[in-house]
Amino acid sequence: MSYKIFTCCTVALLLGMMLGTLPRPMHITASQDLTPTQYAGLHDRFEKAKKLFDENDLDSAYKEFHRLRVEFEGIKDWESYLRSSLFIADIHRAKRDQDSAFYYLNNAMTNARERFSDKNLIFAEINHKYGVALIDKGSFDEARVFIERAISLRTQPGLPPDSSLSLSYNSLGNIF
Repeated sequence: MSYKIFTCCTVALLLGMMLGTLPRPMHITASQDLTPTQYAGLHDRFEKAKKLFDENDLDSAYKEFHRLRVEFEGIKDWESYLRSSLFIADIHRAKRDQDSAFYYLNNAMTNARERFSDKNLIFAEINHKYGVALIDKGSFDEARVFIERAISLRTQPGLPPDSSLSLSYNSLGNIF
């Protein structure tokens, strides 16, 4: 089953490259063993995509995060896959495409539940972003539940302090 999905993603990428809709970067496949340099290269590309996002070059950021998401899925780096999905959701939010944003947020939540303990801080990030998207939509009561869940996860005993806690408190303040 997962082989078929991976094959479909690979075919879609190749088709996009042939049609000229995607640049031709080196893609990592599931069957490749990554060297530390290749792995670092993926994370360097992730940082460059974040910079594109911060500079409001949303189309370029979207393309790069989408390619990275596929590559992280191929090598089963699920945390990076989820973080790429969250940036794609943020890009859709910035473009006022709430349906697509919620698609990627739901996908991230589903994948996180399948792969991580519910105490993992990735859930705090997903809940926070889901809550912010609900604020954008005007669903304040529902948003409050997600933001409070993010705060609860970020303040768990025994975990290192989470620098994003202030963002969740700020979002909670935006609800009121």
